[in-house]
Amino acid sequence: MKWWNPASWAQAKHNLNEINNIADVFHNLPDFLANRPDEFDEKWFWSFLKQRLPEKYEFYYQVFNEKINEKTE
Repeated sequence: MKWWNPASWAQAKHNLNEINNIADVFHNLPDFLANRPDEFDEKWFWSFLKQRLPEKYEFYYQVFNEKINEKTE
């Protein structure tokens, strides 16, 4: 019988919190962009993302800018 290492609970909790934060930030984004673009506040979005995912903010912002630049070239 294999037992679950109790030390892994902390990592599992961290992973679950990160997944929850990613879902919280991104779950309504496609709806806003496709159906209600006038209601979307980009400044608020980046501020909210930075608050919820400070360690991933730079990554997402960089990907966003790369994709925007691809579209304009």
